[in-house]
Amino acid sequence: MGWFSSAPDPAASPLRPTPFDPGATRVSTGTRIVGRIEGDMEVVIDGELEGEVRLGGHLLIGASGAVRGEVVARGVRVAGRVIGDVRGLERIELLAGGSVEGNLTAPRVVVAEGAFLSGRVVMHETPADRAAAPKASATNGKPGEASAPAEASTPDAAAAVPPADGAAGRQSSKDRGGKERPGKGPNAPTDAPR
Repeated sequence: MGWFSSAPDPAASPLRPTPFDPGATRVSTGTRIVGRIEGDMEVVIDGELEGEVRLGGHLLIGASGAVRGEVVARGVRVAGRVIGDVRGLERIELLAGGSVEGNLTAPRVVVAEGAFLSGRVVMHETPADRAAAPKASATNGKPGEASAPAEASTPDAAAAVPPADGAAGRQSSKDRGGKERPGKGPNAPTDAPR
């Protein structure tokens, strides 16, 4: 099972580094590489890399790992340190104790409690996400009828939604159907029983 599979692995926490694939390329602790790593393989970095990473596979930057440069991979898990932008084609996980000084860009981003991020998070849809999502329609299924705007589901949410007519701060004395509400509005008596 891969690092980023959709089926949960009960033995592994989703935010804890999982054992790497025995066939993965590994940059061991104490190793320093200056250059570029690219390919379709899975890579585990426990040492240091100064340069860019471009992978069709997954990348795990272990707790002792450090990368200074741009990172692009199918999935990226950071338990160590990255100075540079990180782009995940499917997912990025910034694990507890992990640090990124740069922007994170992926369809799915997870930042664990205890992680450090100095940069922006940009989440976007993949073509597969767009294909799987139900099609939004501007009509109620009948030609010529526009759908009604979504309404707030709680009183607190309704209070937070500004009026569409720009009448912020004014209390309306009409209900949603446009009918007058007795005892409501700016001219309502203040000593009315409740």
